[in-house]
Amino acid sequence: MPQQQWFGRLRGQIKDRCGVGWGIADRHGDTQLTRRINDGKQHENPRQSVQLGVPWNPAFSGDIFLKVCQLKQLVDERHCSLADAYQQQDAPGGDLIAGGANQGMDPYQAQRVQYQVLA
Repeated sequence: MPQQQWFGRLRGQIKDRCGVGWGIADRHGDTQLTRRINDGKQHENPRQSVQLGVPWNPAFSGDIFLKVCQLKQLVDERHCSLADAYQQQDAPGGDLIAGGANQGMDPYQAQRVQYQVLA
């Protein structure tokens, strides 16, 4: 059996975590996130898309997964569009790490600070 491509596994993880309607694709080397609003077809199935600014590369699959989950959380909590959630996430203090604002830190710094507090 051929090995499943890295993005196939990632798409499965996103579906398991975020549910149906959340998808990723390669767009000129960048990751595009698409959210289907309804289960209908064509005009009855509006979509929202954003470029994540994360390279479409297996080395960044964890970053892609984290960003998708964060955006879904914002969309659900604030009842906003995907584009609005993306703008809010990129605002200072807008990134979500373990459910809280990271005060504008890069995600890795926020994780280090979180783990220092727990240590």
